[in-house]
Amino acid sequence: MKDFFETIKSFPDIVRKTTRIYKNSWINSKSGFLGYTFFALIIAFVPYIRNWAQGNIINAFEVSVTDISQIYFDAGLFILAIILPSVLSIFSNFASKKSYFKDGAFYENKIIEKSLQINPQLHEDKYFTNLLNKVNEKGVFVLNNFKLDSFNIILDLLIIIVTSITLLHFSTMAFLVILITSLPTLLVNIEYGQSHWFIWGNDVDTEKRKKFWIYRSYVDAFSSYVELFLTKSGKYFSLFRSKFLDETFEKQKNNEFKLMSRGFLAGLVNWSGIIFVVVYFIRQVISGDLLVGSFVFIISLITGYTLTLTSFFKHLSMVYPDYKYISNFFEFLDFKNSIESNGTKKLSNTAPVIEFKNVYFKYPDATKHVLEDFSLKIEAGDKLAVIGLNGAGKTTFVKLLCRFYDATEGEILFNGINIKEYDLESWYEILGVLFQEYGKYEIPINELVALGRYDGEINDKKIKEALKLSEAEFVKKLPNKEKTQLGKQFTDGVDVSVGQWQKLAIARMFYRDPAVMVLDEPTSSIDAEAEMKIFETLEKFSKQKTVIMISHRFSTVRNADKICVINEGRVYEHGTHEELLALNGEYARLFNLQAEGYK
Repeated sequence: MKDFFETIKSFPDIVRKTTRIYKNSWINSKSGFLGYTFFALIIAFVPYIRNWAQGNIINAFEVSVTDISQIYFDAGLFILAIILPSVLSIFSNFASKKSYFKDGAFYENKIIEKSLQINPQLHEDKYFTNLLNKVNEKGVFVLNNFKLDSFNIILDLLIIIVTSITLLHFSTMAFLVILITSLPTLLVNIEYGQSHWFIWGNDVDTEKRKKFWIYRSYVDAFSSYVELFLTKSGKYFSLFRSKFLDETFEKQKNNEFKLMSRGFLAGLVNWSGIIFVVVYFIRQVISGDLLVGSFVFIISLITGYTLTLTSFFKHLSMVYPDYKYISNFFEFLDFKNSIESNGTKKLSNTAPVIEFKNVYFKYPDATKHVLEDFSLKIEAGDKLAVIGLNGAGKTTFVKLLCRFYDATEGEILFNGINIKEYDLESWYEILGVLFQEYGKYEIPINELVALGRYDGEINDKKIKEALKLSEAEFVKKLPNKEKTQLGKQFTDGVDVSVGQWQKLAIARMFYRDPAVMVLDEPTSSIDAEAEMKIFETLEKFSKQKTVIMISHRFSTVRNADKICVINEGRVYEHGTHEELLALNGEYARLFNLQAEGYK
């Protein structure tokens, strides 16, 4: 009973979600939506008309009706009712598929659009990643299933109303008996829908379900698969997935068994009601109170009524679990960004003066600050190198600069104005960041480089220039040069080395030509000669452009205008290479330690 009231409680929100889906379907394909609705309504009521016409014909023969035209009319209706569904179903299927494909494409695009708008911070948020995982588990087809099931519920309800009125005309008692004896089946189906969702949607299993899908990706990704293949350690992941499936399907099996046993008992009650009503009308025929044709019509009516009730209950049970998923889906689409871009000030296409002023920062749910009293000023056009041991706060510094997070305390200023007062998109327009974990997109090389500043067109001259600046000369030796497809799994595709991937990522940055360029370990996989040439290029950059380099290689950072040493979340040292060596502090220690390794 608790499950029944839970479903009733959810009813207003189910109606809101259904209305939203129908509205989207109407916008996506008016003809498909209208066509399917029109044909489905006719097909749904054809059996009623057929049974009514059949009963009239039998009654006419029984009482020797002389009006032949009426018999022919009823016969025509009967024949039409037999032929019409098969004809209309052709058009109905076409309209349904048209609407289905349009809706599917619409929601797929919505997922991509929303995913590209989400602030990177949320991809480190437990609640959001769990929500995203639920959305990705089932995809968009569930929304179409929900639309069809909810529409079938409306159709079934209309048929039930018309049939109920007809049954009431013949016998109030018969109507009440069938309705009351059907209620146990309704309760069983609602309970099944609730428990079905419990198995797949309850947050208790969220972490396991997330691992279930992620572990599969380790087998699909070539880089991790090679290691698993050679070490034969993939069994670790397969055992986890196998155990998770066994646990889940055991619960589902028990749930299905409950449905079967309780459904059978509910069916006994329903069948008893049908038998009672049929016997009641047989006695009326025997007593002469009911014509044979009317009896046939009533029996057909009861059969259809029972089947429609069963269909209604079944669709109700299917709607609830789909509704729970759809609630997640729309929550994802409506999810508010963690960083709101409410600023109105615009940045020009030149590098601003950037200042971190007494910044403190700790990640959500963390107790310890990653940055503490962090103060750093970067003049426009500076070539700044940032160094520090792992965990010192370098990556967090970049995340705050990109405004993936806001400072817990203190301010980040552009030209003396708080970053929050600027339109975030105007900042991203002049910013370029190459992270350690950069994207390796298996597309043609020229299109890959053009992603640096994608506007739908490719500037071939800029592509070649960017490849030259990044020392990606290997491209000239490839089969189709700049138009070579990356990825062996594609026709004429090629694989490139890690260092070559990095050169292409740097080329993407040169193609973007941002006013502020942030490079996080940009040459970690590149040979020393190519690295030297790339940084010579960066040093020659216009004074209008700011370059921030994060690196562990002192051969890279020593020629920067300024060097910032981050230690335990603070700016520990700041100055030129010569100034920091003269301090004989942390920078000098690390520099001499690395230099010692080359002796």
